[in-house]
Amino acid sequence: MTFVLAGPGAVLVLAAALLTADPEPAKAIGEVETVYLGGKVFTADPARPWVEAIATRGDRIAAVGSRKDIEALAVAGTRRVELRGRTVIPGLNDAHHHFGSRPQGSVELEVPLSAPWADLAAAVDAAAKKAPSGMWIIGDIAPRAWFEKGATRASLDSVSDDHPVALGTLCGHGRLVNSVALARLHIGTAPPDPPGGWYERSGKSRTTTGRLLEAACFDFKRRLAESIDLDTHLRTMRDMVAADLRLGWTSIQTMSWLPLSTAVAVAEKAGSPLRIRVIRFPVNTADARNIRGSASPPPPPGSLVTVNGLKWFLEGAPCEKTSALRHPYGDGTVARLPYRPEVVRAILQEGVKQGQPLLFHAGGARAIEELFTAMESMPDIEWTHRRVRIEHGDELSPEMFARARRLGIVLVQNPEHLGVLPGMDIAAVKRFLGVQPSDVTQPMRTVLEAGIPLALGTDGSENPFRNILLASTHPSNPGEALTREQAVTAFTRGAAYAEFAEKEKGTLAPGMLADFVVLSRDVFTAPADQVPDIRSVLTIIGGKVAFDATAADAGVQ
Repeated sequence: MTFVLAGPGAVLVLAAALLTADPEPAKAIGEVETVYLGGKVFTADPARPWVEAIATRGDRIAAVGSRKDIEALAVAGTRRVELRGRTVIPGLNDAHHHFGSRPQGSVELEVPLSAPWADLAAAVDAAAKKAPSGMWIIGDIAPRAWFEKGATRASLDSVSDDHPVALGTLCGHGRLVNSVALARLHIGTAPPDPPGGWYERSGKSRTTTGRLLEAACFDFKRRLAESIDLDTHLRTMRDMVAADLRLGWTSIQTMSWLPLSTAVAVAEKAGSPLRIRVIRFPVNTADARNIRGSASPPPPPGSLVTVNGLKWFLEGAPCEKTSALRHPYGDGTVARLPYRPEVVRAILQEGVKQGQPLLFHAGGARAIEELFTAMESMPDIEWTHRRVRIEHGDELSPEMFARARRLGIVLVQNPEHLGVLPGMDIAAVKRFLGVQPSDVTQPMRTVLEAGIPLALGTDGSENPFRNILLASTHPSNPGEALTREQAVTAFTRGAAYAEFAEKEKGTLAPGMLADFVVLSRDVFTAPADQVPDIRSVLTIIGGKVAFDATAADAGVQ
C-alpha cells in the first residue's frame, strides 16, 4: 500500500486514506508499520543529522537512514509514504507556552500599540457604549500609554462605570483595571500588597490607582481565569490545539493561570493529541496551595499530559520598568527585586525537597546574579543534574557563562521578543525607556558556543516558523543569530532537554517517539519572507496522524 506526498506547492494525499482504510493485518513483532521515503529529513541528532527516510513501529521510530536501507525493511503490509523531497523535522516543542482564555463574550479592543492614552480611553468609552452591561472589555496597553499620568483607574471609571475593564501591558507584568473589575474579582480598591508584587497607590492613601504590578497583576490574572467556566476553557484549548497541529507543534510546556487541578482537567478533557506538560505557576511565596503541591491526581497511564516543574518570578519585565537590569532606566528607575536572598534560597530548597524541576523568570543581570549567588550558597546540592532553567535571560552575559555552566543552567529564550511587530520588540521597548544599548543582548549563539544548553519557547506567539526566522536573524543583535538548523534544534532537541525528555523525543532516531512534521516548504533554505508562512503538511504524534492538510481541507479532521 503506497501513499504519495505531492510535489512542491501541493498537499499530501496520505492521512485521509489512513483514516478511512481497512485495518492492516496483524504483523509479527519487529515488522515496521510505515516507511516514509525520499525526504529531506533533519533528525536533530548530532550523530546523524540528515537522512532520507524513516521507519516507524507503534509509537516509536524503528529506523532512519537512506531510502534504500529503509525501503528494505518494508514487508507486504507496510504502508509506504512517498515524501517526494519534502522536508521533515522532529516534532516542534514549545518550551515556554502560556494557556489562557478570555471571558465568554468579552470585547477586545483594537487600538494601535503606538496610540496615546487619550485614544485608548476613547476606545474603551466607545466599546462600553456598545457592549451589553457587565461585559468585560479587554485590551493591550503599550509603554507609551502605560507611562502617561492619565492612565489610571479614575480615568477608566469615567468612561466605563458598568463594565469591568482590564488593559494588559505587552510584557504581561502589569494591568490597568477599573473599579468594576476590582469588585468583580473581589479585590477591592485598597488591597494589601502580595509578596512579590504591589498595587500602585494614590498619594499617601491605600487606595489603588488601578495599576497592578507583578504578583498583584498575576493574582488578578488567576482570579480572572478562575472566574471563567470550564466549557470556555475547553473551547479555547481545542481551538489552540487545532491551530498548533497545523503549525507542527507536537509538544507544549505550558504555564497557566488556572489552578493546577483545573489546568490538568482542561488538558485531559480536551482530548488533545499534543503532548502537554503542565508546569505549576505559583503567583507568590504566600501561595502555599501551589507551592506545596496539588490535590489533583496524576494523569492516568498512557496520558499525553504530564505535570511537573515550578516556575517563579525573580523580577519583572522591561515594559513596566520592573526588569532588574544591569543599569537604571533612562529616568533613573531601578527595578526592585521581589524577594530577599533568603527567600530565593527557600524557593530553591522547596523545589529540591519536592524533586521538582525549577524554572526562574530572570531577564535582567541583577536577577540572574541573585539566582546564581543563591545556588552557589547551597554547595551541598548537585545543581548540574537539576537543569535549573532561566526563562528569557536577556542579560546573561559572557562573564556569567562559566558560572552558568558550573550550575548546569539551561537557557530558554523567546525569539518573539526580537519581533518586528510594533511594540513587541523588547529591544525597541528598552530603547524607548532609555536603557543603554549595550544592555540589549538577548544571547543565543554565544550561549551555545559556551556549552550552555539552549531551548526556545514562544511566550505567547503560536507561529514557530516566525520564531525560527527571528532566532536566525536576531534583528536587534545580529551577532547572536543562530543558524536555522540551530534554531530548529533548540525547538526540538533543546526543548526536550529542558524538560528532561531528551531520551524520548526531540530527535529522530531509533527508539525515540515517532513525533515528526512534514513541512510545506524547506525551512532551512526558504527565502526569509516565506519562512513565517511555512505550515505542517502532515503532523505525526506517536506514529499516528494528528493533522493532515488534505483531510482538514476536506472536512475529515
